[in-house]
Parts: sequence; C-alpha cells; structure tokens
Amino acid sequence: MELRTRILTPKLRAELKKPFGTLIQGPIELTTGKLKELIAKRKPPKVISVGDATTSSLIKFGVPPDLCIVDHKVLRKPVKPVPMKGLQTLHTSNPPGTITKEAWLAVKKGISANQKTQIVVDGEEDLLVIPAVVLASERSIVAYGQPNQGIVVIEVTKRNKLKCRQIIDSMEEG
Repeated sequence: MELRTRILTPKLRAELKKPFGTLIQGPIELTTGKLKELIAKRKPPKVISVGDATTSSLIKFGVPPDLCIVDHKVLRKPVKPVPMKGLQTLHTSNPPGTITKEAWLAVKKGISANQKTQIVVDGEEDLLVIPAVVLASERSIVAYGQPNQGIVVIEVTKRNKLKCRQIIDSMEEG
C-alpha cells in the first residue's frame, strides 16, 4: 500500500465514531484489567495503544505497550506526558481528520522497532489506529479509548487489516 496523506470525509467521520473492534465498557480499572487479562492470554507480538488516557492506564496497571501513540491531550485538553522509561521517542505531525505520510512512516518505524517506542503527535492521533492495524503483524493488539464508554480492542487479523485498507481507500487523497 502506497503511503500517501489521506483526509477523512464527513460520511466516514460519522462511521468511525462507532467502535472499531471490541468495546470493553466500564470504569478504567475494569476495562484495563480485562485488557491485561486478554494480553496475558493471547500473548500478542505487539501491544499498541493510541491515546494518552489508554496509554496511561496500561502503564498504571502494569501493561506498558510496545508502541504508544499520544498527542498529550485527552478530550482535546492538554495533559502531562505519560511517563515511560527507556523508550525511543519519535515525533510526527498529523492534523485532525488526517493521516499524513509522515505519520504513516512514524507508525511503521515504531512498529518495526526492537524497543518500546512512543510517537508524539503534533496534531491529533485518533486516526493512527488505522495505519497501526494495517502495519502491525497479525495477532497484535491495538487499543484506544472510546470517550465516556471504555476501551476498544482490535485484534490484528487479515479481516481487520482489509477493513482498515478499505477505510483508507474511502478517504480523500491529500
């Protein structure tokens, strides 16, 4: 798949508000606990978190992700950076409603890294769930927050990769 900047269409924006994956509903202790159990059971090759709240919860509950994608905001309000030790930090720019070529490359580099990696996004990280699913190896887990509901967990499968590629194909080229 050629890595080009893609822009969300209004129709697709409405569609993507629904959880893509399995929604674990409830308070953060419950959702993170269930995600921790799932990770222990499935032993995914990579655990990828998208979003500051999800990343912070995973770290707090002893499941530091292999790759975290953050923008230092929760519900568009600035938050303190998530403290993680001994990790590589990459920086990228990604405006809201967009997946830039630069962000694609950062996700690709973060996934292929042999050490825990954090991607700090100048802009918005939400849509980077899509390239994370496309680029991660099968059986990896991608987790992101569903505001006021819980955590969404996507197991990387051929089917989910295809679904993400279809979403990308539905986006406008930037």
